[in-house]
Amino acid sequence: MRFRVLGPLEAIGPAGAADLGGPKQRAVLARLLVAGGRAVPLDRLIDDVYRGAPPGSAVATVQGYISHLRRALEPDRPPRAPARLLVNRAPGYALLASDVDAAAFASAVAEAGRLLAEGAAEGALALLTEALGTWRGEPYAEFAGEPWAVAEAARLAELRLTALEHRADALLATGRPRLAAGELDGLTRRHPLREGLWRRYALALYRADRQADALAAIRRAGRHLTAELGLAQSPGLRRLEHEILTHAPSLARSPLRPRAAGPPADIPAPIPPADHPAAHPLADHPVAEPPAGPPGRARARVGAAGERLGAAGERLVVGREDALSRLAGLAAAADSGRTAVGVLRGEAGIGKTWLAEAFAEAWAARGGRVVWGRCAETEGIPALYPWRLVLGELGVPPDDALAPLLGPAAPGVPGPPGPAVRRGGAGRGAAAVRREPREDPARAARRPTGPAAGWDRSAAWWDRPGVRPHGAGARLAQHRAVAAALSGAARERALLVVLDDLQWADPDSLDMLADVAEFARGPVAVLAAFRAAEETAALRGLLGRLARLDPVRLTLRGLDAEAVVGLARHLGVALDRDAARALTERTGGNPLFVRESLRLAAAEGTTRALATVPESVRDVLRRRVAALPEGAAGILGVAAVAGRVVDPALVTEVATAAACPGPASTTNAADPAGPASTASPASPASPASPASPAGTDRSADAVYDVLDAAVVAGLLVPGERGGLRFAHDLVRETLYEDVPPLRRARLHHRFARALAVRPGSDVALVARHAVEAGPAAYAEAVRWASAAAEDAALRPAYIEAAAWWARAVEAHGALSGDPARHVEMLLRQVRAQLDAGDLLGARATRAAAIRAADATADPELTARALTPLDAPAIWTLRDPYEAVEPRLVHRFERALAAAEDPATRCRLLSGLGMELYDGRDDPRCDTLTAEAVRLARRTRDPGLLAAALNARYLALPQSVHLDETVRIADELLNLAEAHRLPAVELLACMLHTHTFTERFDLVAADRWARRCDLLLERLPLPWPRFQHVLWRAARLTFAGRFDEAEEAYGVAGRAAEDIGMWHPAQVVASGRICLRYQAEAMADAGGLVETMRTAHPTVAHDFAILVAEARGLPCAPGVWPEGRTPGAWPEVPRDWSWLAATCVQAAAQVAAGDEAACRETYRRLLPFAGRLCLGVGITPIGPVDWFLGLLAGAVGDPGARQAHLRAVARRAAAAGMTAWRARAEAEFIRDRPTARRRVSLGA
Repeated sequence: MRFRVLGPLEAIGPAGAADLGGPKQRAVLARLLVAGGRAVPLDRLIDDVYRGAPPGSAVATVQGYISHLRRALEPDRPPRAPARLLVNRAPGYALLASDVDAAAFASAVAEAGRLLAEGAAEGALALLTEALGTWRGEPYAEFAGEPWAVAEAARLAELRLTALEHRADALLATGRPRLAAGELDGLTRRHPLREGLWRRYALALYRADRQADALAAIRRAGRHLTAELGLAQSPGLRRLEHEILTHAPSLARSPLRPRAAGPPADIPAPIPPADHPAAHPLADHPVAEPPAGPPGRARARVGAAGERLGAAGERLVVGREDALSRLAGLAAAADSGRTAVGVLRGEAGIGKTWLAEAFAEAWAARGGRVVWGRCAETEGIPALYPWRLVLGELGVPPDDALAPLLGPAAPGVPGPPGPAVRRGGAGRGAAAVRREPREDPARAARRPTGPAAGWDRSAAWWDRPGVRPHGAGARLAQHRAVAAALSGAARERALLVVLDDLQWADPDSLDMLADVAEFARGPVAVLAAFRAAEETAALRGLLGRLARLDPVRLTLRGLDAEAVVGLARHLGVALDRDAARALTERTGGNPLFVRESLRLAAAEGTTRALATVPESVRDVLRRRVAALPEGAAGILGVAAVAGRVVDPALVTEVATAAACPGPASTTNAADPAGPASTASPASPASPASPASPAGTDRSADAVYDVLDAAVVAGLLVPGERGGLRFAHDLVRETLYEDVPPLRRARLHHRFARALAVRPGSDVALVARHAVEAGPAAYAEAVRWASAAAEDAALRPAYIEAAAWWARAVEAHGALSGDPARHVEMLLRQVRAQLDAGDLLGARATRAAAIRAADATADPELTARALTPLDAPAIWTLRDPYEAVEPRLVHRFERALAAAEDPATRCRLLSGLGMELYDGRDDPRCDTLTAEAVRLARRTRDPGLLAAALNARYLALPQSVHLDETVRIADELLNLAEAHRLPAVELLACMLHTHTFTERFDLVAADRWARRCDLLLERLPLPWPRFQHVLWRAARLTFAGRFDEAEEAYGVAGRAAEDIGMWHPAQVVASGRICLRYQAEAMADAGGLVETMRTAHPTVAHDFAILVAEARGLPCAPGVWPEGRTPGAWPEVPRDWSWLAATCVQAAAQVAAGDEAACRETYRRLLPFAGRLCLGVGITPIGPVDWFLGLLAGAVGDPGARQAHLRAVARRAAAAGMTAWRARAEAEFIRDRPTARRRVSLGA
């Protein structure tokens, strides 16, 4: 088995490419390959594959991945024989791969270096050309953002660069300077600080009779080094320049033979360092070296071809020149009057924010306008908060669509960087902390408390007619309004919007970004930065939507040793190259780690600091905090609890109260339904107390002194309006983790109570502190989390609302409160989850609501708890492979018997009909949902009727009831258009897409699919988006575009895991098997069939027979389920899969030669002739006539077979399905000369 990692991961065996499964299974294999044959402990494997957040079933899941990989990598291994490739090796697993393209490439580069050293340049050139041809893209391309793959990918990328240098040497040595110059031109542009490339480039130009260009190249290299790193031109380059000017005869000689490379695992160095005497072919002709000038400082430069976009203050550019140059594309787009998007990713501390600030400074220097929106990891930040910051900076007037976004800024959350930060940190020192005047006690006593002081202060605007938002329509209007606001601001000056730390952004903010980037017009640029290792499913979805806007994509890597030297010089630390290389190796080149280590070197000496470089930046930061005045760690811990942005007055208030505790005054209400119990402002323990205990003034001064010292130390930096913020999130995270848990909870409680009495406080921030306070503040947590959920729903930000309702429910469950109130809160959570597209989560919450309702003995409440799942859906909201839950059915029947209200009865009938749908064709599904539709029509409630029609569709086998499905889709579309129900409109369009596909009318299906595309771009509904991707994959399969279909199934597989749907691997495997069937490659589908067994054993059984047939194997007993014999076929469920499963079974029966079964299946399938079997997108197996033709041939009726084949060819031609047309015509031509016995299929 040959493994290929120099590009997308592949494993190639004698039978072709192995099926490596979905993204996580592929990640398991890649992680083992990175280990290079060493054992990877199981816990490490799980942690890496799940990015540090494994589910409870991770062990079993990963072991399942190992089992599937073993079958894929060793398909011929006998049962129960030990694995030879992927083996158990304590304490985990190891992959004993002997043929890996990366290892072969490293060996080839090492051998080429040896050949060059021996003078065998032709052999080296041939070897390198072949080796470089094995690269198909970036190494471990699909795992580029995984921490465990970064180092190996970087090593291989550096090894490739070494190979290219060797190739240039070989080209020069074999008399091909023009070819060498062409290749080196691009390399020097991509790697302008690599002097070895410049020297080879200049020599190649000289030998190609381009002396002037050679001299220009050397001078360009010198400008790069001087302007960007402050380094003088190296002696090697100066020596070469002199030789070119004097036409030294030695230039015609072959270049220096590089020393032999080390072991393949090392990165071979093609030539000695540039300043080494032997590094140049003219080393035996030394020249006088001009004195080096003083090192210069580079300024931020952006713009095409190095054109300066604008000054960047005093910001030093080290190691980020290429990145700034690429960002110039955004400036060029703005200059041309169009909108552009930039995506900046990298690990924590890699310099994303620094680079964004440098680019922003350059943008502002050329006359543009810059606004910032920052996200924070802190829970409780309100949804859409970065956009509130952006609009606030722009001064946008609050019209109806934007009013909910323009509330006052929340304390304790990040804002745009202050002028001091944007100008290189000016303004630090004692004056950087503005001390707020102490409030008059009488005034504090009159200050309002409770809800009026915070979360509902802006509720009045919603009550204006026509303003209340409604679901996706309001969201779309809001997104368009924000885009219009940005476009308007850009009319005066080109506008740059910087959105930082998007890994912490709420999904609603990400959704808004996707729409705003599309809707905005004019010179608007958006730069989005995030941590690559913390990508969320929502963020990956955003990147997918932004892809069609062709964004500028940048992934920041660590600094190299040369850049570290430049940074050390800037910080005043003397660092030689050996020390720089050691520091680079220890820190991975992470600029934050490097900077912190250099600061330690400045304070404690270079030798000691470099000898004790901390293993992580947290150790560095703790040492810096320890150097501050006594007690600083405790005060900065209080500030860390407050959040990334620090309000000095608020931190002082909490810190002094914590230092001077009074009698406990916290009272936990039995139930928060009424007014919440809060501590009196006059209580000595209250942080809002106007009375100051003795010594508090001195304590306040001490707090401010510590904050001042932290500013001087660089831990805090000045922010907006006299506030402060942590210099980096890792600073706050380190300090936060060092606060003991119980003390941390008390501090959160104090912050919650201090903010609750501030009129400008944001409800989400108060709620976050109340929730983090734990048991001492459960009642307050219920109150504020509920308020935050309602506030988020009004924005509308449904994912955020669902999360807050979950926190409120959790806190309420710990109190001895009203059970009915608990049910109401759970139902609010279900509604938010449905609005957010979390259908499985909503079902789980519904189950909790039902259990809670049982304790109330309230039949109306029980009915409501049973029936909240009314979101439009094309698939059932319950796992279709699970058995019906008898207890749940009994609850429905009992509630139905007690219900008299028509609307309540309608909901119960619909819900019971859907719960009974399990493939057994229960007639009650038909009668119950029909009665529900009848009652819904009587109520004249459009929402209720839409829900009943949806339930009717879900409770019937769709393929069998196609005509009724069309009527349902038509009525749903009419309801949606008449009553402005966008989610219902999407459901109707998706139903039409599927029904026209089944009718073989792909032109109409494509038309409806385009309408679905437009709706899905606006509606944040992950399940329908995933389902539509599956349809797209099926459509590509039908069209014979199998490679594109395979890619689409890969996208669908990742999306299925992201949304947490039932049986994600099995659902996608079904489509992939159908792809292989239509591509006539069933021999490769064995692993996929094995994956399907647990979800749909009937179809998996029949697919297994087709795999055996494709491999030339008989239908041996092992293919059949235990105890079965030919003729005893498994019964096909009467559910969504009936038509697809029957078609698959027909092909299996033909392969098995079961003539009697073929005759019966032909009879059952004949009414569906002319259909294209889509299998609701899960099992798109192909034209029904194809399978009827197979059955007809199996029982000896060539006439019927020919008729069905003609029908396939005719319909496929009309639909553009060229592969199916060719397949049917080939079978038709092959059969015609053959005389067969005619047997009537009707007999």
